[in-house]
Amino acid sequence: MISFKFVKPNKKLFASKNQGVDVQQRIAQLSDTELLKAADAYFARFTTDSIQYKKPFSDPAQSPKLAIHLGIMLQAADLFRGARVLDFGCSTGWLTLGLAQMGCDAIGIDVTPSAIRLAERLKATRRVKSDGSMDFHCYDGYRLPLSDESIDRIVCFEAFHHLRDQAAILKEFARVLKQGGRVAFLEPGPEHSQTIESQTEMSQYKVIENNVSLPRIAEIAAQVGLRPPEVLVQFQQPQQLSFAEFEQWSTKGISVKRAHALLKTLVNQVTDTQCFYLQKGEAQMDSRQLKTLGGELQLLSLVKESVGGSPGLRFALTLRNNGTGKWLTELVQAGQVRLGVQLLNSDEAVVNLNYARFDLNATPVEISQECVINGVLRLPAKDAYILRFDLVAEHVAWFAQHGRSSPLTFTSQELKEQRLL
Repeated sequence: MISFKFVKPNKKLFASKNQGVDVQQRIAQLSDTELLKAADAYFARFTTDSIQYKKPFSDPAQSPKLAIHLGIMLQAADLFRGARVLDFGCSTGWLTLGLAQMGCDAIGIDVTPSAIRLAERLKATRRVKSDGSMDFHCYDGYRLPLSDESIDRIVCFEAFHHLRDQAAILKEFARVLKQGGRVAFLEPGPEHSQTIESQTEMSQYKVIENNVSLPRIAEIAAQVGLRPPEVLVQFQQPQQLSFAEFEQWSTKGISVKRAHALLKTLVNQVTDTQCFYLQKGEAQMDSRQLKTLGGELQLLSLVKESVGGSPGLRFALTLRNNGTGKWLTELVQAGQVRLGVQLLNSDEAVVNLNYARFDLNATPVEISQECVINGVLRLPAKDAYILRFDLVAEHVAWFAQHGRSSPLTFTSQELKEQRLL
């Protein structure tokens, strides 16, 4: 067995702890009024042409790292269409806009009035072209302007380390989160305040560059009713290989020397930038989330029946939920599970993906539960075709498209042979 010794982050990245600004002293020295005034003046300098307004694709040097970090945090957030999402410390609102474009009802909140004004301009000039929405609110730094248990998800992207009282805001997060909700973070590590960049920022500006300690986060989480942190660990910077190295990896495997170097890189990155989430209670899994979908269709009966004088079929199917979340069956913004019928040509080319829809009567369909659906379908006015019956979670996905069901198909030739035409 090969074992590797874990290493701490490269100390060359850090300033001496005996010099520079002590973050705890800085927190004690600066009042809330001073911090707010400095932050407001910072954002007041920006316009809609500023780099900060155009994130995440605003700077060729910073955008690759920013996009990678954003992707990791979105994975931790486990979003779904129709989710009510709080973007905490929204700044100019660029991430809030992205959340809305993904179909979320996004709420951007920041303590800085000038940042919220910029965000409102963003909302006015770059309208959401999806079924999502976005709103912006300023808050007083103490209590979020949201009702208890009203939020599905919270994202905190490089904002938490600017807070003076991390425990207070975690308590607020726990208050506004619904049962089963979560808050996802992308934040620096436990020695962030000692980095050269942080020391420079605190020396030149009235700003807090606080440390983010996961043991401390876990302690606070337990006190406010949240579960311990779940941490997403992966390379935050891609590892470049020559073609020869790639060939060796793919045919012979990775060398011990290279594996050791990769492990050291991973450890440095884990303690430098941390992606984690806190859950409130048990996760609520349902058909709004693609990963939960799974279904089985079984034909009970199929008989000929006229529909308004045109040929038609009366059918009965048993549908079984063999996924990992309940099926929502009432009309919702996203995730309502229905039986759908797709119309294809005889060569399986798509004619109409939305040829017919049928609602499920059961409300909702729990995991491993079955329901029976009856319906009448008007047959196409064409000679050769295929009808494909499948489950669909509206605005999420067709089940079979992602290998989560085996659809039932009927060709016009088969229907003729069974004298159903």
